[in-house]
Amino acid sequence: MKKSIQKARKAAAVTLSLALAGSMLFVAPEAAAASKKKAKVKLNKTKLTLRVGKTYKLKLKNNKKKIKWSSSKKKVATVSKTGKVKAKKAGTARITAKVGKKKYVCKVTVKNKKKTTKTTKTTTTKKPTVTKAPANNTNTVKATPSPTPYVAATDFTLDDYPTAMEITGDNVWPLNVSVSPSNATEKVKFTVDNPELATVDSNYNFKANGIGKVTVTASIANGKTKNFVCDIQEPYQTSSHDPSVVKGDDGYYYIFGSHLAFARTDNLIGWTQVTNNVTKDTSETGSVFASYWENWAKYNKNGVANKDNSGNDCLLKDNQWAPDVIYNKAMKKWCMYMSVNGPDLNSVIVLLTADKLDGDWTVQGPVIYSGLTTKDGVEGHNFKYTDYEKATGESTLASRYLTGNSYNPAYQTNAIDPCVKYDAEGNLWMSYGSWFGGIYFIKLDAKTGLRDYSYTYKYDTDDTDGTTSDPYMGIRVAGGSRATGEASYIIQKDGYYYMFESYGGLTATGNYNMRVFRSKNITGPYVDKQGRNALRTSKNTTSVTGNIGIRLMAGYKWSCNSKGYLAQGHNSALVDDDGRMFLVYHTRFTNSGETHQVRTHQMFMSEDGWLCVAPYTYNGEKISASGYDKKEVAGTYEYIYHEPSTAGGSVVNSTYITLYENGTVGGVDAGGTWSMKSGKPYVDFTIKGVKYQGVFSYGYDESAARNRVMTFTAVGANNVCIWGSKTLKDPKTESGSVTADSNAITVPSSATADFDLPLGGAYGSTVSWKVTAADNAVAVQGSKAVVKRHLKDGSATLTATITKGTSSATKTYKVTVPGLLNDIQIETVVKSDSITLPKTLNGGYAISWTSSDTSVINPATGAVTRPAAESKDVTLTATVTGNGETETKGFSVKVLTKGDIQYLYTQDYESVTDITTLFASANMAGGISLGTENDNHFLKFAQDSSSGNRGGKAADFGITAEQSSYIVEMDVALTSGNVANRSQSQLVLTSTDSTTDKANNNGGMADADAYILKLDTTQNTTGQLQTDWYINGTQNKLTIPSGTWVHLQVEVNVTAKTLKVVATNGDTVLGTVDNVAFTGNGTPKGFYVLSGRGSGVTQIDNIKVQ
Repeated sequence: MKKSIQKARKAAAVTLSLALAGSMLFVAPEAAAASKKKAKVKLNKTKLTLRVGKTYKLKLKNNKKKIKWSSSKKKVATVSKTGKVKAKKAGTARITAKVGKKKYVCKVTVKNKKKTTKTTKTTTTKKPTVTKAPANNTNTVKATPSPTPYVAATDFTLDDYPTAMEITGDNVWPLNVSVSPSNATEKVKFTVDNPELATVDSNYNFKANGIGKVTVTASIANGKTKNFVCDIQEPYQTSSHDPSVVKGDDGYYYIFGSHLAFARTDNLIGWTQVTNNVTKDTSETGSVFASYWENWAKYNKNGVANKDNSGNDCLLKDNQWAPDVIYNKAMKKWCMYMSVNGPDLNSVIVLLTADKLDGDWTVQGPVIYSGLTTKDGVEGHNFKYTDYEKATGESTLASRYLTGNSYNPAYQTNAIDPCVKYDAEGNLWMSYGSWFGGIYFIKLDAKTGLRDYSYTYKYDTDDTDGTTSDPYMGIRVAGGSRATGEASYIIQKDGYYYMFESYGGLTATGNYNMRVFRSKNITGPYVDKQGRNALRTSKNTTSVTGNIGIRLMAGYKWSCNSKGYLAQGHNSALVDDDGRMFLVYHTRFTNSGETHQVRTHQMFMSEDGWLCVAPYTYNGEKISASGYDKKEVAGTYEYIYHEPSTAGGSVVNSTYITLYENGTVGGVDAGGTWSMKSGKPYVDFTIKGVKYQGVFSYGYDESAARNRVMTFTAVGANNVCIWGSKTLKDPKTESGSVTADSNAITVPSSATADFDLPLGGAYGSTVSWKVTAADNAVAVQGSKAVVKRHLKDGSATLTATITKGTSSATKTYKVTVPGLLNDIQIETVVKSDSITLPKTLNGGYAISWTSSDTSVINPATGAVTRPAAESKDVTLTATVTGNGETETKGFSVKVLTKGDIQYLYTQDYESVTDITTLFASANMAGGISLGTENDNHFLKFAQDSSSGNRGGKAADFGITAEQSSYIVEMDVALTSGNVANRSQSQLVLTSTDSTTDKANNNGGMADADAYILKLDTTQNTTGQLQTDWYINGTQNKLTIPSGTWVHLQVEVNVTAKTLKVVATNGDTVLGTVDNVAFTGNGTPKGFYVLSGRGSGVTQIDNIKVQ
């Protein structure tokens, strides 16, 4: 069941729009539609192809405002002030029409002029024939035209090729190719050293299909060649919860996710956001789902609009969940089935149709409702406002649906998570449901896409055949009795229907995981490899971490992953035109909160007909149908056993096994065997007495290098999946293996939390650990180093013994454990009537305070008496006791008089009306806004997620007089970019001698430039949000929670050219960094912001310089 926060508003009288159909009332799907919408502003063309020298006039329809036209590549295409586009050179360009902050883009492809064929002396043999009518028109005779003669090329040119490109949702790059002589008909031949990663078609279009470096060679028959190398780089990873994948007739793959997160791709790796009429208007009145929200889903079981945890109204935009899209052959329409979710099972699945996958979409009507009751009115979810009577022929709601007069959650299912599929006979079916009453199928009318009312279901509770049925809800094939299970998805392959489900809760620690069952019939029964049925009769008969259903993957982490994968689920799947199968799902990550992204893996079929998931994310790889040589696959592998009981945000770390050529398996308890199938990619394992069947295939690891490695994936008779990834070239000797594995071990030099210790190496070595630490700062427990912080700094020496065969080596690592006293931080410059003095410290410690001058600072209450004449210096001493320890820590505090506070500059944005005047950057202008939160205004910059890093001046203080010392304060909420090897985020306090804080600097403030304070995430290497912000280099840093408002106080000593930074969140001190050197002249100039690519957001408020 979805765990999204429910939102609502106060109960209000609702005027219902109802339509009479037969003898029953339905919620009218369009009754609450908004009044006539304003005409949509759009370009007359969003894609355009021109030959060099040709022109085309672009027009922005329904627009009366001033338009600013621009071209991304003026060498390829120019655009006039009136929108006239002129093609200049072969290539692609984006023409943008900007109106205020809105942008409308047309992609222009420019091709070379058509070549004219000149007469050339040549010899031809056989001539093709055409039919020609004779003069008398009585019969026909054959005429032979002159064929186009073949003319060889003597030379060619190749330019406008990519040397580096980020793989996105659209990766076609037209190459500029021309041959000599001009009448040559010979085509230039292109080859790519790794065709899995890129191709060049006959029209000279370079297309990226995977991540990595490729060498492209162009040649002609006389032997002349040219080449280029292209580095195809990691994409910005999109976020789409519950992604449903479909392939369009335009060749693109589309995903449709919850909360209207739609995207498309031509490669299943990088995605580009898709918008349409559904995504553009999500208001309570303007949305296409407004009537279904207002007339059914909005109200809770008490008949009042639901509230979120903050007491605010739940919103429609947060309750549009998990759509599924299919092409309806009879209707010749794309059909979207969207769940409009209610707080108490009162949901409805709605059908929309469109001619194209990118819309516009039109509502056709409801498919099925849930949360039926006998309470009064729509607010009470009375069954008479649904199609229950039409579907069942019954005028009363059966008691099994009810608990009292409310819904029965153990019987009724939730009308969410639809999946619509054709069966082998061409019938259209929809699976749906979640937890509660289980997963059901109903038959749809293929001519309308809505429910087929001619197909009826009896009330049948006999589950001996693996299914039950209900007259309204249909055929139950999985779950029930409030047992875990949601997000059903069906694919058909090789005579079976495969049904996926997700068990558990979708949070990072909620144990979300994907299971698969199969059946010969689309409506079940569905069983796992052990023959156990997906149907449940009791809540306790399905464990979230049990082994009913094949668990496709546990939380896991390869050695090349910087973070582990968690809570993978709510998947969809696709059988592509070439028969390849893909699994598309969302995943969370270790130490990343609830951040989620989309991932795609290829799937393979084992010899006994079960789905196996590739160990790494898809990167263009193709399996060899004829298999592999035994020497090619034998060797040492990283190994993951997807333990079903993995839970609570933990992951399975890879270990190592060896597949010997003699068919034995080393590195696993009790040994094992393996065997290949000749001429096929199939592999069988027997490990610990369990048989696993799967395939070998090359894949690409997830290191920065994206190495192409041999992998295996297999499913066991115990419903457990195993993965292997062959290590890189083996050093062969035992001592070489020990050396290589020793060099690969990394241990942190400083630690405040537990960390992992490897117990094996990539080349088959085993690693054992011991620790010497007199102060008990670190202990070894298996593969974990357990850190125990005391009040004072501690340290430990860890010793690793690396062994393979008769060879061994030892390595030692010194680990410092910072003491808890470092966590005590207070204000050191006080300019108010109180100071916050913490009373406790994590770990069960109590803090008491003394003051050197109690007339100024009362240590018991934190009350401050401001001096009348001049500032006072006070020493505050913290005495910390607990766990048998007692330590003290002193703080020097300066208390200012009221007269000391004279502001050189202030800005709280409350009187600002045009925020763009304060933010000097053309590149950033589109993302600048005046943010509002609790009636407070602030500067906000949130660029388009597909943009690169964007930088510019964010404020100019106008201070010219030199200062000997001053304090800068501000409230900030910082979210870093999250694109691996691309994003970098900065917030810089500049000085009057800064030079690179110019308006359009997207490269960041240079280290060598003059500045006072530079908060810098440095370049993102993980693709995750960064919370460590380095200060004036990499020696000092603050940890700032993403997107959280924090207060920064910067004390600047111009004479000493040092500063002190204190970060607080309310009464909590997040960190203090003192005595940091700066490079500028010290006179404050303003702020420069670099917002990181992807998720970068910078918010600033309440700036004070005093």
